[in-house]
This record gives sequence, structure tokens and C-alpha cells, in this order.
Amino acid sequence: MKRKALSILALALLLAIPAYAVFNEKNFAKTLSILRSELHQENEKMENMRGRLTQSNSAQHDRLVEMTRRCNELALILYSQNQDYTFDITYALEEVTRQYEDYNRQKLPFDEIVETLNLEIERYEHLAEALRRLPPSLEKLDIVPDSLSSVNVEEDPFLLDRQGREDRDSCLAYCLNLLEMYTGFRDRIVTDNDHYEAMSSRLEESYN
Repeated sequence: MKRKALSILALALLLAIPAYAVFNEKNFAKTLSILRSELHQENEKMENMRGRLTQSNSAQHDRLVEMTRRCNELALILYSQNQDYTFDITYALEEVTRQYEDYNRQKLPFDEIVETLNLEIERYEHLAEALRRLPPSLEKLDIVPDSLSSVNVEEDPFLLDRQGREDRDSCLAYCLNLLEMYTGFRDRIVTDNDHYEAMSSRLEESYN
């Protein structure tokens, strides 16, 4: 529910960028103030989640290392056995099969997770750029793609007052922090996924 409210506020702000005249100045100031509050709460939630996610990521990485070690060990056992040693080969085959089935049972839906994170990253990139453009506009943000920041926006006679600039600056700071966190989560997951895919190929080869 809170995320939906944040999205609505972000959309309202984005729509306001090219045509401030359609906004009552008082209502726009209220929108910006509410957005500041929503982004603050979202930051608090994500900061609280960061520790748990880091711990979970570390545990998952440890499992990956152990599964990779075991996978390599089983491959050596499997391929080094003489065909006459039926017992040893049977054991190796059973272990490879168990490891392969455990992997497929435990692996996370990486594609879905990354897609969700990419949508959040794109949303905060747009919101950050929208906030930056509010007059008086700020310098270009390095973290925002050039395709967004290169769009020319005509200067508008409407200017944020002191409180408005303070709210905008706070919103932008919260937004950039969220963008950094989501990007960090996404990059770690992509890296782990690459390792999982490599291990999966080795497991599948041994399994086959």
C-alpha cells in the first residue's frame, strides 16, 4: 500500500515537470512534502532490510561455495573411477544426483528478482531526474542515465520557495540513497547468478 502511494506521488511529480501552471502552488508544495515523508519511510525500511539481506546474501554465498566445492569433488570421484568399481561409481552417481536435485530445489528465481529490482531502479532514476529539474534546477546527476538527463526542459516562471527547495533536496537525497541500495542488491544478485549458472552447468554435465 505504501509503495503504491509512493508511486502515485512520483507520477504526480513527473507529470508536473513540464507544466507547473496546472498545479496550485500550495498543492504542489504539499505533494512535495508528502513525497519527502514517504521517501523517508521507504529509506528507513530499506536500511532495516539491508542488514538482513546482507546476512542472507552471505549465507547464500557460503552455500554456493560449498556446493561448488562438492560439485568439483564429485566430478573428480566420478571421472576417476575404473568401470570395474561399481560401488564407488554408484555412490558418486547418487551424490551427483542428490546435489543436482538439491540445487534445483533451492535456487532462487533470479530472473524475476532482477527484473523487479530493475523496475525499481528505473523508477528511482526517473524520480531523481524529475526532482533535479524542479526550478531552480540542479546540476546533472552522474547516477542518472544520459537518456533521461539530456531531455531539455523549458524554464518555468514557477520557482520553489525555501521550504520547497529543502523538501526537494531531502527527497533527492533519499531517492539517490534508495537507488544506490537497489543497484547494489541487483549487482550482487547478478554476480551470484553468474556463479550459480557456471556451477549448474558443471552439475548438469556430471548428472548427464
